[in-house]
Amino acid sequence: MQSKYLAVSTLSSLMLASAAWATIPPPPNAIYRGGFDIFPLGNVPAGPTVVPSTADHCPNGVDGWRRFLTIRSGQMEVVSSPVAEGDRALKAQVQYGDVYPGMSESRTLMDPCTPQSVFYAGDPDKWYRWQVQLPADYRSDFPKWDQLGSSDATTTARKAGAYNVEWHNAGSSGSAPMYMKTKNGSFTLCNNPDPFTACSEVGREWFILPLQRGIWIDWLVDYHPSAGSDGFMDIWADTGGGLQLLQANTAQVAGCTHTYCGPTAYGDPAFFDNPNDKFHYWEVGLYRDLHVGDPAQRYTSGALVYPDSPTPTTVYFDGWAIGNTRASVYNAPLGGAPPAGCSQTNPAVATLSDTFGGTSIDTTKWAPPTQTQGTVTESGGFLHEAPTANAAAAGLLLQSNGTYDLRSSMAWVRAAQVVANGTVDTNFTLLADGQNHVSWIFSGTTLKARKVVGNVNTYLASLTYDPAVHAFWRIRETAGSVYWETSADGSSWTIQANDLTSRLGFVCGVKPTFYTETWAAMASPGEARFANFNVAPSGGLPLVSSLSDSFAGTAIDLTKWAPPTQTQGTVTESGGFLHEAPTANAAGASLLLQSSGTYSLNGSAAYVKASQVLGSGNQDMNFTMLQDANHLVSWLYSNGTLKARFANNAAPVVLGTPLTYNPAVHVWWRVREAGGTVFWDTSPDGLTWTNQATAATPTWLATGIKPVFFVESFGVAAPGEARFASFNVGP
Repeated sequence: MQSKYLAVSTLSSLMLASAAWATIPPPPNAIYRGGFDIFPLGNVPAGPTVVPSTADHCPNGVDGWRRFLTIRSGQMEVVSSPVAEGDRALKAQVQYGDVYPGMSESRTLMDPCTPQSVFYAGDPDKWYRWQVQLPADYRSDFPKWDQLGSSDATTTARKAGAYNVEWHNAGSSGSAPMYMKTKNGSFTLCNNPDPFTACSEVGREWFILPLQRGIWIDWLVDYHPSAGSDGFMDIWADTGGGLQLLQANTAQVAGCTHTYCGPTAYGDPAFFDNPNDKFHYWEVGLYRDLHVGDPAQRYTSGALVYPDSPTPTTVYFDGWAIGNTRASVYNAPLGGAPPAGCSQTNPAVATLSDTFGGTSIDTTKWAPPTQTQGTVTESGGFLHEAPTANAAAAGLLLQSNGTYDLRSSMAWVRAAQVVANGTVDTNFTLLADGQNHVSWIFSGTTLKARKVVGNVNTYLASLTYDPAVHAFWRIRETAGSVYWETSADGSSWTIQANDLTSRLGFVCGVKPTFYTETWAAMASPGEARFANFNVAPSGGLPLVSSLSDSFAGTAIDLTKWAPPTQTQGTVTESGGFLHEAPTANAAGASLLLQSSGTYSLNGSAAYVKASQVLGSGNQDMNFTMLQDANHLVSWLYSNGTLKARFANNAAPVVLGTPLTYNPAVHVWWRVREAGGTVFWDTSPDGLTWTNQATAATPTWLATGIKPVFFVESFGVAAPGEARFASFNVGP
């Protein structure tokens, strides 16, 4: 049985935008972009000077390259396929003899524009992104020329393959502090302790990802430049299933939560050509031992090492970018941009709710319904979609006026009554357009979890429908995955299916939709009834995720918040922040902002960006879901430590291990409830979350909480100021 909903493009009311996309768009907010869309197709002339085909975009703009280290035109070719970003990519090649004058080893290297690529030890983090595709014949390493065995298989001493991304010191001799290479069938991360000691010789090379050929791999790096132990790199890779945070020496360094912890830059002036200007820069491309491909080399058996001399290595590159934040370079996932109309500024989908308790459709929330051969009405606490008897092509639709964001949010509804068994179905859908949506669909006796991506329909789960067990339908997104869930009571949920958010790029711009249709005449099609859209069934409390505030005004929004408590300090809103500033040397500062309404955390979440924490001393700040002093769920920060706190009919206790606060890693705080468990999570970017503590859901949580921002300070001369931003507003 197949629904015509799969061809919903015939219903113009559902069409928002074309959903066809194939590549990532160049990130508009990057400080540097090194794609090849400004170059003509074909070979790039050899030599160090780069003049793009349009204008000189380097260093005065953000596009282009400062120099290419090549000696022949065949080393670099701009191609239209394969492409990961924009409409052109680079095909790079290196072979025996490609030794640049005055330099060692064979190379096809590119230097991005300056000053964008320049950094110093102690600078703020920089973010890097690029894509690479290794052909099927790419060799991850080569036999070491002076330690050859009888064959390639018996030569254990190896030199790295040609793939090369490095963060280099401004010195004319020696090696960079940080490299990404390939060896032994893997991508590797290499940390050289100094320019003259190889990482592989001192146990400083780590395998971070198995080599994959024939596909685009999307790389994302957060680089914290330091010559000391506080340096770090976080490296994510997307091989088609979404970004994954990789590990290098994480387990070897106590307290390390990054891919790599340790020095990422050189500090010794002797390692730089100008000891008074100790800068580093990014360099990328292909780099391999000059002996690779030597036609005269032979194994001890007498066999040629390189019968294919000059042994070319080819790699495809695209999408080089540098930025000051993750968002400035990671504007869309691998595989393309979200459809038109998908915006970072869309409100969370949980902020739209309706009890359907009126006598007519609320047109402030919903567009005028489509009523083809049937009716769409509201009454008695239900949305009714009733096809006309014997209608061969009923189409009944209610769709939101606005566009919403599913990320870090959820949408759910009670299916109070489903349609009859026959040529009829009913859907609860989050719709980007007719070719891209996620939904629950009921037809016959079956409830299915469905995704449609690029007009390709996939059923992720198929359930024999039980109206008691599957009374509530929910779709939510968290930590990079989308979940399809059902519930008997709207409180305890069962995951029925899931998929990676990276495969559903359109979910940041969707419209909640209720749709019922027939595709052949049916005497008694029945009627679909929906209730409690994003409204908790217990006490009718709204979900806490339905309350949000960007704090972008000039005064506290008293439609959302009670008048603040301001004892020996101030609570204000300006510049995109909630400010809670204790008075210096206050004997007992107490600053509080609390919601005016009561909300439900059950099956919901609340999160905020702690943009600035208080200074040290006898003081603290917290983000709390509060019922009273003995009933709360909270994040508390004080003196460099972040704690998950829980009060369950008693004084608050700390759960899990207190975190040594890192503003880059723990800047986002979240509490959420799902499936009978309360979670305390942190995130560096509001997109990728790490769970830090859990507790069983207490019964009192069902009776409601109030979101609270609280600061207290006792006799601190320089208390600083707590700043919160983006409460339940995605990054």
